[in-house]
Amino acid sequence: YITDNLKDCPLHSFDISNNKMKEMPEALEALGRTLRDMKLHENRIAFLPWELKSFQYTKTFTLRKNQLMFLPEDIGFLTPLEILDATFNNLKRLPASLGKLLNLTELQVNNNGLEKLPESVVKLISLQKL
Repeated sequence: YITDNLKDCPLHSFDISNNKMKEMPEALEALGRTLRDMKLHENRIAFLPWELKSFQYTKTFTLRKNQLMFLPEDIGFLTPLEILDATFNNLKRLPASLGKLLNLTELQVNNNGLEKLPESVVKLISLQKL
């Protein structure tokens, strides 16, 4: 349980890793205007909310070791994103909108069930680590 009062906190970093959370707390949406670093790894999160476009200033998004089956197309709205770590999930595919993340330097998606990468990955001109 994370309180809705977070909207009054100018947090830049938020870490709720190593818990038993099954979903991304809705209260996090209120932090979208200030949050730069979001760590949700080692939980039991199965899906991400479609409201990801609220996190327009987030640069690091760590989701490793959850139970994600897909990443939503909305992830393409996170244009400042530099690091996306979704290793050790159950991802079968990645959204084409990843190609919009032109600041992405690291895309970590190993240890998933990926069958192929979207063609849009070639648009990631800042990518240094895949």
